[in-house]
Amino acid sequence: MKFIKKLAKKRWALIALYSGATAIFIFLLFMNFYPIRGLFENSIFPSTKIYDRNGILLYETLHPAQGKTTAVSLDELPTHLIQATLSAEDISFYRNSGVDVVAVVRAFILNLKEGRIVSGGSTITQQLVRNVIGVNKKRTIVQKIKESFLALRVTKVFTKNEVLTMYLNKIYYGNLNYGISAASQGYFGKNVADLDLAESAFLAGLPQAPNHYDPFENREEAVKRKNYVLSLMHKHGFISQMQFESAINENLVFERNVLTIRAPHFVNFIIEQLEDRFGESFVSQGLEVKTTIDYYLHEKVEKIAAKNIALLAGRNVTNASVVILDPLSAEIIGMLGSVDYFNTDIDGAVNVALAKRQPGSAMKPITYALAFEKGWHGATLLVDEPVRFFTADKTPYLPKNYDFEYHGVVTVRESLANSYNIPAVKTINFTGVEPVLNRAHLLGLTTLDQPADHYGLALTLGDGEVRLLDLASAYMAFAYQGRYREPQAILEIKSSDGEVLYEKPNDVGTRVISPEITFLISDILSDNEARLSQFGLNNVLQLDHPVAAKTGTTRNFRDNWTLGYTPDFVVGVWVGNSDNSAMHDVSGIYGAGPIWRDVMNEIHRTVPKHDFKPPAGVEKKVFCIERDPAVTRDGLDQPLLKGDDEVTCPEKVEEWVVKDIVAGKTNGNSGAVSEKALIEIKKPFDLDEFEYNPNLDSAVQQIKFAVQKDPTIGQVTWYLNGEDVGKGDEIFWRISPGQFEIKAIGKSKDVPFTEIPSEIVRILVN
Repeated sequence: MKFIKKLAKKRWALIALYSGATAIFIFLLFMNFYPIRGLFENSIFPSTKIYDRNGILLYETLHPAQGKTTAVSLDELPTHLIQATLSAEDISFYRNSGVDVVAVVRAFILNLKEGRIVSGGSTITQQLVRNVIGVNKKRTIVQKIKESFLALRVTKVFTKNEVLTMYLNKIYYGNLNYGISAASQGYFGKNVADLDLAESAFLAGLPQAPNHYDPFENREEAVKRKNYVLSLMHKHGFISQMQFESAINENLVFERNVLTIRAPHFVNFIIEQLEDRFGESFVSQGLEVKTTIDYYLHEKVEKIAAKNIALLAGRNVTNASVVILDPLSAEIIGMLGSVDYFNTDIDGAVNVALAKRQPGSAMKPITYALAFEKGWHGATLLVDEPVRFFTADKTPYLPKNYDFEYHGVVTVRESLANSYNIPAVKTINFTGVEPVLNRAHLLGLTTLDQPADHYGLALTLGDGEVRLLDLASAYMAFAYQGRYREPQAILEIKSSDGEVLYEKPNDVGTRVISPEITFLISDILSDNEARLSQFGLNNVLQLDHPVAAKTGTTRNFRDNWTLGYTPDFVVGVWVGNSDNSAMHDVSGIYGAGPIWRDVMNEIHRTVPKHDFKPPAGVEKKVFCIERDPAVTRDGLDQPLLKGDDEVTCPEKVEEWVVKDIVAGKTNGNSGAVSEKALIEIKKPFDLDEFEYNPNLDSAVQQIKFAVQKDPTIGQVTWYLNGEDVGKGDEIFWRISPGQFEIKAIGKSKDVPFTEIPSEIVRILVN
């Protein structure tokens, strides 16, 4: 008592005592009076809706409380399903108070070690709270405390069997399946009461990461998870050694329960991003997700791919994937993961746009870009002849051309345009493998994760695995003046109450290659005459508007590619077989090429023709070409002609060069770019013409105004014939007949009240 009296004399001690008593009182009130029964019994899960860029609903989540599936009681479930669920999620479920203190402490130590929330030690009750009430969106400490308090209250109000029943009927099991009944039908086509031990273990393991353990896309990981749950059941004494071994060896047969979904590969790609951002419980958050994809275009691309694959019948070609990007906004306009998502014969559910495959010669532009930084240009000479290199371990390497021919002295323009292999290998030998690999990483090709010696000189011929989406993004940098940006799939995310949780960032990207070098590459890849030798006059890469394109074919015809771009769109196409079996003599020009051509023509149907505009840092010069291999060496600096009568020259070639780069040397800054505070109007292009239809609603006759600007420039205001028509980096204008001058003016962030104008763009509306 004396100790307490002394303690009470201290003011801080009194405050602490009163605060503690108050906290305990509030906690007891909460535990006994918080109205939680009605909240859980009558909870209506707000569905998450995923839309395309035009507002078309691609997918709406299905929820048990909305009558989309059938609720089941515990006595309808096999005992081994309940045991598997407890083993996988919360073995102390029937003993804990809704919060597993041991698991929380273990998770706290792990989170402290990682410096962020990576594990929550959640019980089944906490997971139920998270799904019903929607707490813990951001996995913060405060949200975890709220979740724990609610879990304690749930345990006081409901029996353990009631909690487990609600959990099994509300949890998300992936592939659009909510609740154990829907999951049983969705994966096995059977009633939940008929599930065997192995099937029960598989389903019990799904809620932790349903997309990661998706058996249709990642069967190996799904089986590993099933076996892990079985090992836990055996550890906790639920099953015998014989039952364990029998279930481990059982070959599960999955049946996809087809539900209404548009652009399923893309939707699953979005779901994975939402899970990464909000956690796997996002499905109960009632999100409104506006994506970048154009579903009208997706339907057309789907038909184009299916039609062209059908034309290759008999050549063991079963599948194709297409990616479409907008180089100005870095948005994914289209993503076709396969020709038929629901066709199990071709592993249609696998999104090949995200699968790692060898790109073949589609890697060559990166190599030549580095050579251009060292002083080469389109008129630089290379000798296409038999050649031998040695790898790091002294193994001989003898590259061969696709046509098994040798073409003598060729220019770099001819080498790249015709995709000659030997000149490309000589080029990467000049630049070095490691610099090319490092630049590929900066361009987003991060799956090339082995050291340079692993790939060797064959890196430029595609000896390394990349994803179609990543390779298309690298080409997008060539279309966007050398700036790399990660492709964007989501425009906006809103909560069920309208709060904006995410908006697509306006990212100007990172300069990886100079605008001068990207122009030189684009000029060569868009030169149809330069590729006549290998591709012929009327090839599929020749369109009715300027387009830069490159094909790729791997050894044994396992993969072929066509990638290309205009100032408006980037299109990447892969063709092959998901099981990696070889096609029968199908190269990129005949396999992926026709799909690429048809998609390019479709997306440019209503887009004016735009040339690749040379930047101020390039100029044309005339060179003398000597085709005699006896006097020509690789990378030769040809004589520069100042007049036709000054030099006797066997062949004159006019070629673009970078002004400040000397052949074989650089000014020390060739890969960099002068960052000026400027605004450039990217859409519309100067002298574009548009057609106005008086019979159509003006609301559907709009064109986009968009700028590329320096990061030091703030808000942009648009002026049409001197009149203010809107603010923002991108706006839409309803067209009307007439001639118009467009200007964009932005305010400097660094110098107050300073305005930075763009050049004037002139358009005509007929």
